[in-house]
Formats: sequence, C-alpha cells, structure tokens
Amino acid sequence: MNVSKRIWIQTAVATVAILINLFAPQFAENTRYLLLALVILFIGMPHGALDHHIDGNLEGWNPYSLNKWFYGWYLSAIAVYSVIWIIFPFFSFMFFLLITLYHFGQADAERFRLTGWSKWVIHLSRGITVVGLIVFGDLVYSSSVIEAVTDISIYQIISEQYNPVQLMWLVTSVYPVCYVLITVLKSTEIDHKLTYLVDALIVPLLFIYCDLVWAFAIYFGFWHSFNHALVMLNYLRSKEHEVTFGWFFKESFLFSLLSYLGLLFVYNMLNAFGNEELLVSLLFVVIAVLTLPHMLVVEKLYTRWNR
Repeated sequence: MNVSKRIWIQTAVATVAILINLFAPQFAENTRYLLLALVILFIGMPHGALDHHIDGNLEGWNPYSLNKWFYGWYLSAIAVYSVIWIIFPFFSFMFFLLITLYHFGQADAERFRLTGWSKWVIHLSRGITVVGLIVFGDLVYSSSVIEAVTDISIYQIISEQYNPVQLMWLVTSVYPVCYVLITVLKSTEIDHKLTYLVDALIVPLLFIYCDLVWAFAIYFGFWHSFNHALVMLNYLRSKEHEVTFGWFFKESFLFSLLSYLGLLFVYNMLNAFGNEELLVSLLFVVIAVLTLPHMLVVEKLYTRWNR
C-alpha cells in the first residue's frame, strides 16, 4: 500500500471517529477504554516487540539468541526509569512528554524524504502538535490523569496564567503551519502535497473533536504503531528477510504477552479500588517505561539505515 492511499484510509478512519464523537458522544465515552485496550493489544504492544530483531540486524547478532548486552541494557533502562517514576513522578512525566514528542514526530516525519533543518522542523512540529493536544485537547481530563500519579494539577498551574483553549489552538496550529512553510520552501522535495496537508489537518481535528482517550487510541494505533511497524518491516526486507504482517504478529507475540500480563495485573489491582484516573495514568507509566528503550533502538535504526 503506497503512502498516499494509506493516509486517505487513515483520514477516513479519523473522520468516522470524529462523527461518532460528535453525534454519539455517550457511545464514545462508554467504549473508549475498550478501544484503547484493543489498539494496545493488537498493534500498540506488538509494534515495540520487534526491537530485538531490529537491533540484531543492526549489530549483527542472532535475534533468536539471548544477547546479554541487548537484554541487559534494555531491561535496565526499563527498571531505572520505573524507579525514577516512583521517586520523581512529575520529572518523569515531563521527560515522558519529551521522548514521546521526539519519537512520535520522528516516526511521522519519516514519510518525507527531507534532510537538514527542514526535516527537523517537520519532525519536532509534528511531535509538538500531537503531544501538545494529548495534554491540551482536554486539559481537565488529562490533568486529572496526570495528578493521579504526580499529585500535581497542571490544570490549576496553567489556567492561572494562560487560557487553556487558546493554548489548545496554538499547539494545533504548529504542525499545519510548519508543513505549509516547508512545502513552500521545499516544494520540489515533497510529493503528495495535498494528501499530506489533509493529514496535517485531520490529526489535530481528531484530538480537538474526539474524546481524548478515543483520539489517542486512533492516533496511536492507526498512525504511529501501524506506520512504525511498516518501517521496521521494510528495514528487515532491505536485509533480505521475507517478513509479512503475519510474521510480525507471530514474532512479537511472546514479548507482547509479557506486557499484556503486566497490564492485566495492574488493571486488576487498580480496578479493585475503582480509581479510573489512576488506572489510566498507570497505563501511561507502563507505556512510558517501555517507550524509552524502544525509542533508543529506533533512533539507532534511523541513524544507520541508508535507504
């Protein structure tokens, strides 16, 4: 499937999600956690469970072997970041926003064959808009989730100094404006200009007009995880491996299963207390500690892979 067709399919999915949220908001609210769970189950966790294959091909070791160096630093990164979350939760949250901004922007910007400053503008502006809207798209809800794990109300801090609605529209505009700017200045280097413009607009609209959990689930599943899985499969194909999405799900199953069991344990523990915000916040902590080593592997991939 070419990039243009994929973006139009993603746009159609986002449009349906927006319409459901506008005309059946109660349905969206009642099903948001089910949707998020399905996304994490079927594509979210699996897309990060190929890191050993990526690193093995980059470093020349057998991904089916137990490489002590790889698993040592990978699990150590998870353990250290988990401890830091316990000791310094707000600092860890801010660090999570930064690495997520970088990682989401990097994955989305790879569709463009840009270099130098223009690539960094697309990369960072995309991350700022997506992560900014995760926070400001529904500041009241996101603040309650953040407060459950950090004991700090960012809504109170921000609303005393700024207008949350104005901040939402400000971060909304960052990527579309930067995309148009780069398109004008680098017109010969960007194909599918209209298609990418639609993408630049539909993702912010998804976060503005959808329930925050719904919006994140749609973006995380249909944009970030799916696109990123394709990148990793294309890399392995470039190394003459015959890999398909069937192979992807089979190879990622064991590591995904370990993550599922951990999430299930957390869910059962917190569900007993009936604290929805704490449940969601702990889910994002789990995603955060898994994102750090995954992002480091991905950074190595993008740095070394000559396409």
